[in-house]
Amino acid sequence: MDITHLATTATIDGTDWNADHVVGFVGCKVYNSAVQAVVSSTETPLTFDSEEFDTDGFHDTGSNTSRLTIPSGKAGKYCVHAGGFATSTGSPQVFFKVNGTTRVRGGTEGVNDTNKNLATMVNLAVGDYIEIRAWHTTGSDTNWGHASDPADQWSFSMEYLGA
Repeated sequence: MDITHLATTATIDGTDWNADHVVGFVGCKVYNSAVQAVVSSTETPLTFDSEEFDTDGFHDTGSNTSRLTIPSGKAGKYCVHAGGFATSTGSPQVFFKVNGTTRVRGGTEGVNDTNKNLATMVNLAVGDYIEIRAWHTTGSDTNWGHASDPADQWSFSMEYLGA
C-alpha cells in the first residue's frame, strides 16, 4: 500500500488509524520580548512574557512566568529546547532545572558564546515544572535577550513525546 492510500484511508485491517494512532501536537513555545538582567554569580530563572503557542496550558504569562508546568493527563517524556542571547564574558551558563532543584542531565550549555542553544529529553510528572536557569561571573549584572530582534530573544519550548 502506498503512502497516498494510507493518508486517505481511515481503517486498515480493522484498525481505525485516525482515531487510534494519529496524535496531534502537544506542547508550547514561549519567549521574552525584553532583555532580562542576570546578577553575577547568582542562578537566575529566565522569564517569558509571551507565547507563540501553548496547546494545553503549560505556561502562564501572569504568574511563575519562568515555568513550563506539566498539566493533568500529560505525564511522560518531553523534548525541551531553549535558546537566546547571553553575555559573552564571565563563563555564562544556561541549564534546565526541574522543580527548582534538579539539574537535567544533558541540559547545560556553558561556553563563552553570546548565542546559547540547548536541548534534551526529560521525563516529567503531572505538576512538575521545568525552567531555564542562567548564571555568569562577570562581577556585575548583565542583560540577556533582546527587546526587538527575535533571533536573540530567549525562547523556551517543549514537545510531549508520550508516556
